[in-house]
Amino acid sequence: MGYDKNGGVQGNMSKSIKSIVLGTAVGGIMCMLCLFVFAIFFVSAKVIPQTMIQPLILVSCALGAFIGGYITVRILRVQGLLFGILSGMLLFVIVCLVSVIAIREPFSTFALVKGVLMMLAGAIGGIIGVNKRSKRK
Repeated sequence: MGYDKNGGVQGNMSKSIKSIVLGTAVGGIMCMLCLFVFAIFFVSAKVIPQTMIQPLILVSCALGAFIGGYITVRILRVQGLLFGILSGMLLFVIVCLVSVIAIREPFSTFALVKGVLMMLAGAIGGIIGVNKRSKRK
């Protein structure tokens, strides 16, 4: 892949990578905000039902992946499914690395379900993002 001053292959790849990273960062922030809100809810309720923790983690991760895929594709405006999946996959890798490094959680079937859900949510966000019409004045 060569350099093209008019934004050819090299420029498109650079823009794609930047968009994926930016979308994933926004999705990660959204995921953290959701987890923060759920933590405040659990603290104020003074009861932590163990059966609610994993589903709320899945909801937070899926929402973050959806937003990440949506933002990524709104920047690129092409290939919503592909770039939404890539954004969801990158967010999943980051979440898994944090889980393994910070809390020493082993990779499990729950992590696999979380990964599939995050890629699916990212894909849906990407599809919606690419099909959303921009406002024209």
